[in-house]
Amino acid sequence: MQRYHNLDFLRAFAMMMGLVIHAPLLFWAPDFAKAFGIDNIAPAEEWVNVIGRFISSWRMPLFFLLSGFFAILVIERKGTSQFLKDRFIRVGLTCLVFSSLYDISDGSFDFTTLHLWFLYDLMIFVLFFSLLYRYKPTKDLLCTKMPPKIGFILVLWLISTVPLAYIFNNSWHPSALKAPITYFDLKIGNLFYYFSYFLVGVILYSNQNIFIKLKTTKTIMV
Repeated sequence: MQRYHNLDFLRAFAMMMGLVIHAPLLFWAPDFAKAFGIDNIAPAEEWVNVIGRFISSWRMPLFFLLSGFFAILVIERKGTSQFLKDRFIRVGLTCLVFSSLYDISDGSFDFTTLHLWFLYDLMIFVLFFSLLYRYKPTKDLLCTKMPPKIGFILVLWLISTVPLAYIFNNSWHPSALKAPITYFDLKIGNLFYYFSYFLVGVILYSNQNIFIKLKTTKTIMV
């Protein structure tokens, strides 16, 4: 199977950025600090908050976009059944086992996901997309080579998902897209927002000419 080393690097870079935004977590969430016996912790400086917000604005969308890209890659090379089996073991089972440790540690057994919420959402996307892929019109739409200009349309679509997600969550508060913390804390807006990036990743797999177009286009940065 062909390796996309550039995308592997991009995924690894996004994972490293996770360390950057979680390192000052104690300063962003005083209640979290108190759980470790730390009271009256000094707030983080504003430049730390700015960096954290910037990274958070693209890191998880990028993860789901790459997940969609690699999802269709595996499906087309190994089939839907093998894809589901692979993702159940790597994503579903991992989420179930390690999220159970939260319940065991606090004894609440409230099906907590906390930092593993993205694995839970990804498993939902995997199951839903596998059904969509079996429907030929949807498969043809998502896996057909399109003109390079489609990249502009995809960007506009992703921008529009932000207000739409807020509407679906019935909230315009900045924390409206806050990650769920339990299996039952599903937010339609969040699922819509991140699944849009997943689908764009699927589309990009069949339209890698967009990458070539971007590579050969001179970009002027002001």
